[in-house]
Amino acid sequence: MPPRSYYDILGLPRSATPAEIKKRYRQLARKYHPDVLQDRGQSSSVFIEINEAYRTLSDPAKRRAYDAMLPPEPVAGAPTTPSSSSAQVHSVSPEVRRLVQQAERAFISRKPNKAVELCKEAIRLDMRCARAHAILGDIYRSRKLYNYAIKEYSYAVQFDPADRESQAKLESLLSRTAPITFSWETPEGRMTSQAIAANVLGWGLAFFLLFLIYIYPGKPITWFDMYNLPMVQKWSWNLVGIMFGDAILVGLLLSINGLVRHPDEVFLFESGTKSVGIIPAAFILLLFSPIFFFGAALFYIIITIAQGNTSASILKAMAAAFGIVLVSALMYPNDKMSVLVLGGNVVFVGEVLGWYIGSILRSES
Repeated sequence: MPPRSYYDILGLPRSATPAEIKKRYRQLARKYHPDVLQDRGQSSSVFIEINEAYRTLSDPAKRRAYDAMLPPEPVAGAPTTPSSSSAQVHSVSPEVRRLVQQAERAFISRKPNKAVELCKEAIRLDMRCARAHAILGDIYRSRKLYNYAIKEYSYAVQFDPADRESQAKLESLLSRTAPITFSWETPEGRMTSQAIAANVLGWGLAFFLLFLIYIYPGKPITWFDMYNLPMVQKWSWNLVGIMFGDAILVGLLLSINGLVRHPDEVFLFESGTKSVGIIPAAFILLLFSPIFFFGAALFYIIITIAQGNTSASILKAMAAAFGIVLVSALMYPNDKMSVLVLGGNVVFVGEVLGWYIGSILRSES
């Protein structure tokens, strides 16, 4: 028996609209969530399948790549995306077809660098492989490498005039009025010289800001003492402001460099993860970190290790926060211990804010 397609998992036809896919996903998510059903093992595996299907079919580029891998439906006029058969416009060898299929799978599996390599190998063997050019265009467009995307979409349309989807994407990119003056990555996924310069400037500024704590420690905030807050009564606005600003900058750099995933995926929802009750452990970390960061971080680590779903992105963010706190404590001359113990309350919040800003700058509008 052949494996079920993502459409079968969601119980939808291939012609389903994005709204229908979203509606059906919500229905199934409520029904099969591990916290709802008694049999957690079975419901968890079903829930993971549902999420994997939704994440692919809700993304237009991934859905197109996935549709191209499926056998054609025995219904007249079934292909709704003309480009899905673009590889058949001109006869391609089995080797080229295999490379394109592997590239599609890599793209769906969030392995864009691997997909680029496979597409380039396919194009090396057959320059007129329109499907390989279309996949490259999708990858470059997702990376905001618009000039490269325009070039690949142009080839795709030239070699497959019936590829109306690539034509529409090409026209959309050509209609942009703002010139593309900055690229963060090369087509191979490496940082451009502009990005390297921005990183040197950004990380250098991050270290310099922390050094300012030693040069300008500032005066203690008087109302901390008035409200009987002995643990932070020696803190100054200079200390708080510099730690918070530095954390925003570090969070932005982590995010825009792709070192961490989108914060929504980490804190609010992630495919296949478990939670405490119905609230993700990462969200609990975010909620309680302004009260006591290290306690919330310890709770998160214990819970997620026990559940086997620790997020590498959060571990990186927590490590960066600890580094900022440690350097700040060493630089602040008035009360190093309180900064070391409670500085994370300020730093992690600022880091998450910068994380969100970086994700906005990095994401495709």
